[in-house]
Amino acid sequence: LIVEKNKEIEAIWRIDALHKVQKAYPIAFVSIITHCLNGTAAEHSPW
Repeated sequence: LIVEKNKEIEAIWRIDALHKVQKAYPIAFVSIITHCLNGTAAEHSPW
């Protein structure tokens, strides 16, 4: 029961962290996702 609760909390924490990243870097995030969906991330990687 405790393990299940920890997994739940971890999942919520990850989603929360992802949302914070999205708010902080919305343009970069959308750009990366778009590249990934297009399959061109390697060709046009900003790094």
